[in-house]
Amino acid sequence: TKAGLMRGDETQEGWLGALSPAAAAIQFTKEPKSQDALHGRSAMLRCEVGDTADVAYSWLHDGQPLESNERRFQEASNLKFTAVDRRLDAGNFECVALDTVTGEEL
Repeated sequence: TKAGLMRGDETQEGWLGALSPAAAAIQFTKEPKSQDALHGRSAMLRCEVGDTADVAYSWLHDGQPLESNERRFQEASNLKFTAVDRRLDAGNFECVALDTVTGEEL
């Protein structure tokens, strides 16, 4: 599941957008949803599959593994922003759910 944070206008608002995943054996029950993101405010991109047993989550930012820091980090399966930065958080975020038994990845 992908979500993007795009720069807003001079009011320093951003936008988090989400795309729906293709059908698979494991299904997302919580996906990143479009939301307004204000510069400097907290935000959360949610990601969860139905059967959480043996599922490992990770996040990508513009196709690369997310580098966590004190401002933006993975919390359980979700991606938490303690303070959105329009410049540093611009781009696409993707939640990856991996079934560690079957190797299936969403």
